[in-house]
Amino acid sequence: MVDLVFSERKASAAKGKNPLVSLVLHEESADAGKALKITPLGPHEFSVGLGDAKSLDAEAVRRAAGKAVTYAQSVLQKEDLVLSPKSSKKLLASRQLLCAFVEGAILASYSFVKYKTSSDGASGGGNGNGKDQVFLKTVHLPVPSSPEIVTAKAVAEGTNWAREIQNEPANVATPTMLSLVAAREAKVLGLSYKAYSRQELEKIGFGAMLAVAKGSAEEPKLIVLEYVPKSGIAKRKVAIVGKGVCFDSGGISIKPAKAMDEMKFDKNGGVAALAIVRLAALLKLPMHIVAIVPAVENMPSGTATRPGDIVKSYSGKTIEILNTDAEGRLILSDALAFACKDHKPDVVIDLATLTGACVVALGDVAAGLFSNDEALAKDLYRAGLESGERLWELPVMWKDYDEKVKSDIADLKNLGQEGQAGATAGASFLKAFIDDRKWAHLDIAGTAWATSPKPYLSKGATGFGIRIVTRYLQESAGKAK
Repeated sequence: MVDLVFSERKASAAKGKNPLVSLVLHEESADAGKALKITPLGPHEFSVGLGDAKSLDAEAVRRAAGKAVTYAQSVLQKEDLVLSPKSSKKLLASRQLLCAFVEGAILASYSFVKYKTSSDGASGGGNGNGKDQVFLKTVHLPVPSSPEIVTAKAVAEGTNWAREIQNEPANVATPTMLSLVAAREAKVLGLSYKAYSRQELEKIGFGAMLAVAKGSAEEPKLIVLEYVPKSGIAKRKVAIVGKGVCFDSGGISIKPAKAMDEMKFDKNGGVAALAIVRLAALLKLPMHIVAIVPAVENMPSGTATRPGDIVKSYSGKTIEILNTDAEGRLILSDALAFACKDHKPDVVIDLATLTGACVVALGDVAAGLFSNDEALAKDLYRAGLESGERLWELPVMWKDYDEKVKSDIADLKNLGQEGQAGATAGASFLKAFIDDRKWAHLDIAGTAWATSPKPYLSKGATGFGIRIVTRYLQESAGKAK
């Protein structure tokens, strides 16, 4: 964790053999091309350009903060960073921009090095504490403390908490491991917790989820983590459903070997859902939030589901499985129906690395947004812009798309029309398991992990969706500024 120190302490005033390093964030009114350019100003001071002053926004500040932290850690080998009072006046006068600076700095301070060993052979340990690694420990801000800045710190650190789990390999991050993480957080934060076993899932009729889990020796878990405000009346109940495929080989419809290692990230939506409930508790939001995470492995074996099999879902609808690699929508169909029927939320939001088609459409720049409620879609879109996690809305309500996922021999099939609107077909399939609830589906397949470093995100898991949904919940609760 990174400590925030609210003071005007300068780097040159620091005592000891390891003085602090001072960062000047400055605007370039004439040359936007100088954004993110690093300029050394002395032995303990450097600057980073913010770009054109007229277009300075929160995302520009996040990126500059990330660039500065990366430089301080890797080049200067410093653990403490001072935001200089000589920085942009616009930045220092804006709580929104200062929050963005804190977010960018903390997100950039994270890197997954748990399994690296230092030069003496010792393990790196946890969140980057190996002897050969330098990680940010303290940020000094030349402004008074504020609730907004403290909240920004909590959200960024909550995102990093999730990234550490998301980055874990499949031999560590099993469905059982995710359930134990949820149990631990429930105990620490006073949350309600339940993890349904295979036997319990068979008893209550989770046929679609169990069809995915059949090929793996790993025990599937349906994880339910719930936060209820201790004081006051919850303004609304929101269910966050997250896809938790701890490893996705594709099953019998096996994936190509190239980049299959990245399929450890197919659990990222599920981990994000847990992180959102955890943050709601830490921030004491006046909202009733429940995370529902169907956690499985999708593996090929003699017991695995075959293409052409038909299963009965928790909702009672039957599903023809044409491709076992379209497994995310299967486990989510049961989890969404369970959320609506058993928990009766006002709003349902699901996060899922669902389709390669969404990556084709939007790349790694934005996630797909699908919703049956215009106001909810607008709120999430705005929360995405404010948090720096962008969404782009795609259609889901046109009945023409629903026809594409109807089966000739069952109620539904888990593929749409070949080569057409694959992301929308996935969303249309999920829509069949929502009753009259307000619902939004975030297809985060292109944004859940980074294949190369970004200004404030290291290679690997990004925690995408946590900041969006937390921002949405804050605004819904009337607490966001």
